[in-house]
Amino acid sequence: MKKSEFEIENGELDKYRGEGGDVVIPDGVTRIGDFAFSWCETVTSVTIPASVTEISYLAMNPCPNLADFRVAPEHPAFRTADGVLYSADGTRLVCCPRTRTGRFVIPEGVTEIAGGAFASCGALSDVVIPDGVTDIGEEAFSGCRGLTCITLPADLRSIGDSAFSWCEGLTSVTIPEGVQYIGGYAFNECKALTAISLPESVTSIGTSAFGGCISLPDITLPSGLTCIESDLFWRCSALTEIRLPDGVTDIGRNAFVGCVRLTRINIPENVSVIREETFEDCESLKEIVLPDSVCCIWREAFKGCTALERINIPDGIETIGQSAFAGCTALKSIVIPDSTEAIGDSAFSGCTALADVQLPEQVTVGRCAFRNTPFGTARKKAKRRKSAKL
Repeated sequence: MKKSEFEIENGELDKYRGEGGDVVIPDGVTRIGDFAFSWCETVTSVTIPASVTEISYLAMNPCPNLADFRVAPEHPAFRTADGVLYSADGTRLVCCPRTRTGRFVIPEGVTEIAGGAFASCGALSDVVIPDGVTDIGEEAFSGCRGLTCITLPADLRSIGDSAFSWCEGLTSVTIPEGVQYIGGYAFNECKALTAISLPESVTSIGTSAFGGCISLPDITLPSGLTCIESDLFWRCSALTEIRLPDGVTDIGRNAFVGCVRLTRINIPENVSVIREETFEDCESLKEIVLPDSVCCIWREAFKGCTALERINIPDGIETIGQSAFAGCTALKSIVIPDSTEAIGDSAFSGCTALADVQLPEQVTVGRCAFRNTPFGTARKKAKRRKSAKL
């Protein structure tokens, strides 16, 4: 062993730089750090000494030819079975070698699938998870591009961030009753996903959990959900209709951006802000009703909604942001209430059918707010005539 093969600081293995093959980690290492073996394409096995008590979930991801884990006899923290790394008591599946193919059955007694445990196991097609597993860690199955089938156990309570991200072959998922949390990016870029069932027990779904699920046509959200996080349905281009639970009070930025087939959506009564880019490029959205609770429409909120024909601006609106309705080419008329204090730059720019606008006298209108609209052209001519009379 050459010491230069290993970068070790304060007991932590920061990086392996050797020639690969069967790698034996030196005694004295206590932790294997983030990306320690990342992109080590020649590593085929790793032997872990008794001194190691912690392994980062990012340590071996990706390590595409890793086929086997080995541990010292009577290791206090870890053990192996068939080359798979587990905690010493067998309750935590720590890491599966990236070369595993086909079907994998997780043994009884496992209660937790650790972060990154199956990450980049691209040749796995099916994973059987036993009842008793309560937690699936972050990035646990991320990049399992060949995974087409997975059955989640009845005892499951949480799905970590990016747990199934980039599982491009996964077509359907049923989340069992009892799951309360679905992490951010949990199913991000699952491009083949056509159906997902969410139980009523879910109260929190993280940022972009379904972003990039381009085959998902519809989804029923649990009634206990109060927040639609940012990018939640980013670029879900097959999504046609969705009903938001009545208890939702906040819709995050970019939540539905690029949902080009979305034709209908409700905004619950207690939502106060339509955030930036929330419905940008929702090209099939024809009508939307804003509740009286909405006080602000932020920048680019409805930009590029080319089919939008009708939208009400409720009394109480204070601000319409920059480019909020830019490019809404089907919008013909709009009433701006007296409560409105400011209309941002380019707010209705490019609304080429917008001829009828009721505009309060006291509102501050930003630059080019009505550029390339019939209303803007008429308004500009009227100002010129007024100026000429003066």
